[in-house]
Amino acid sequence: GSWKKGCPVSLERLNYVQFGYHGYDGNIAQGALVTADVVAPNILEIFRKFFKNKIKVEKPGGGKVGGTGMFICRKITGESGFSLHSYGTALDLSYYRNPYVGEYKHIKSSGGAFATGVIITPDSPLTFLNRNQKIEGFNEVHVDYIRSQGLSEWGGHWLNRTDYMHFQSSPFFSYLFPLIDYDSGRTLLTLEKNADRILHKFSIQSTEIAKWVLMVQLYPKDFAQMFVKNIAQFDALGEDKFYQMLYTKLQAQASK
Repeated sequence: GSWKKGCPVSLERLNYVQFGYHGYDGNIAQGALVTADVVAPNILEIFRKFFKNKIKVEKPGGGKVGGTGMFICRKITGESGFSLHSYGTALDLSYYRNPYVGEYKHIKSSGGAFATGVIITPDSPLTFLNRNQKIEGFNEVHVDYIRSQGLSEWGGHWLNRTDYMHFQSSPFFSYLFPLIDYDSGRTLLTLEKNADRILHKFSIQSTEIAKWVLMVQLYPKDFAQMFVKNIAQFDALGEDKFYQMLYTKLQAQASK
């Protein structure tokens, strides 16, 4: 799960963030997470607030029962593309108390028959599937605050599967930040707080992302500021026309 050649973010764009935390064993301990540099200040702020307010956290780095983690270079569960954990822009917070719940399909070798069922995080008691209970450690109470820190999407709101532990920045932002410098990435991250509704409207199909990647590669220094400056026009234009407008403006600025 650690960084290796072929991961979608370079080793230089990862930070090691250290913080104190209150554990479920009643002790105060030192924890650390590996995270993308652009979200590292926000992650530190989240855990500082948790510590100040004595909010308990499962052990960063994981353990036999429960844990909290961020960067791990791996594919999406059940899919072929990289998880946003591979970019360091996704947080799994206290996963023992906040399980992943997904559909499991097993295709039999003969007859093409299949069985469906539900998979949950190993070792998580079934009682934690009932989210109407008032149990310490449920992530629902943290959603608004963590969203305000740039991890604008919570897996507990997903429809095709439910991932109560999981918070992430938008895929659109996560795919692009490794191509721009830190300051530009921080500029773009402001939209995760202020315009996440729009960022999640951008297509993340490979063909669509490719054109944005090309634009960033052509104009790495100017892209983020131009994007943020003009994002208010997205709803009126739609993605294709917004792209063309932005491309034209960047070309014009570069020719000055």
